[in-house]
Amino acid sequence: MKLKVTPLLIIRIVIVFVGLYFMYSSSLEGAIVRDTRAFPYPITNVYCSNGGKKSSYLEITAKGKLYEVSVSGRQDCSSFKEGEKVQLYYNDLLDYYFFEDQNQSSMIIICMLLFGGTFLWQIIDQYRKEKRQ
Repeated sequence: MKLKVTPLLIIRIVIVFVGLYFMYSSSLEGAIVRDTRAFPYPITNVYCSNGGKKSSYLEITAKGKLYEVSVSGRQDCSSFKEGEKVQLYYNDLLDYYFFEDQNQSSMIIICMLLFGGTFLWQIIDQYRKEKRQ
């Protein structure tokens, strides 16, 4: 039996790997929050987005580098001020800072829905082909 590599199969494989990345990242962040404590870092800059393609983030300087820390939709970005200190956790494996309540579960759910949607796409495509014949 020969496996036919289709664009749909490639899309499914990419979605699975992206979903696995978010699952790994989420479990790693959970372990960091559970095993370590947050440290205060002064905010260098605040960028609050009102929608569009860019997300809201804070800039902090730590270890001689400038880091961008994502602000989730559940947090009020305008409540952060420059110079104020925020409690952040550090992921030394992937070199980024994050808030405790940052959660990747929505991205995992989106990946699952996209993966399921590819099967619906395949069923609709097969139905169209059968209808033409």
